[in-house]
Amino acid sequence: MKFTLAAVLGLFIVGGTSAQVTIDVSSPSPGAGSVLGDAAGNGVASWQAASAGSQGAQGEQGPAGDTG
Repeated sequence: MKFTLAAVLGLFIVGGTSAQVTIDVSSPSPGAGSVLGDAAGNGVASWQAASAGSQGAQGEQGPAGDTG
């Protein structure tokens, strides 16, 4: 699974403090279940496989075509 996002610079606000995070999209993701670590070696998050989206509502019937 490879991210095809444009370069993203995120700003997370947690508990009144902020941290700037740069996401490198040039390398593939490590795969579902892999744990992300911080500089101290603590597990801070994990990759999850993308879930299948639900299907939208059925569209309306279009107008009748011309008869020839």
